[in-house]
Amino acid sequence: MLVRKYVNVSTYTLNLCPCYREESTSSESAEPVQLFWKADKKSIHQIDDGNSTKSFSFDRVFTAEETTSQLYQGIAKPLVVSTVEGYNGTIFAYGQTSSGKTFTMMGSDHIPGVIPLAVEDVFQTIKNVRTVSYV
Repeated sequence: MLVRKYVNVSTYTLNLCPCYREESTSSESAEPVQLFWKADKKSIHQIDDGNSTKSFSFDRVFTAEETTSQLYQGIAKPLVVSTVEGYNGTIFAYGQTSSGKTFTMMGSDHIPGVIPLAVEDVFQTIKNVRTVSYV
């Protein structure tokens, strides 16, 4: 008897550009408000003149300093391995134009993206599992 297990997986990706930006206030003579973003492993914070004004919490936040390989190992690899075991999984890249979605998913000749790493892991997992026949 074949039993198939289904798991609903939602993957939310936030592309964060830690850019510095100035916004003008309503009064032309007033100093502009300086806004920037700070990120840690689980949240991002909007900083307004040194004070945190807004915070957003997520399951995981990847900063610009982290590599595609770290993102793959932390988020995608467990999904890839579970799909070979019969579970459903989705990896979804979402973000503004020119934020790095294609590079993150496809990579380059020297830095593999999520898709090449996933394909490699699918075949490696199939090779290592001897008790199941894949047709």
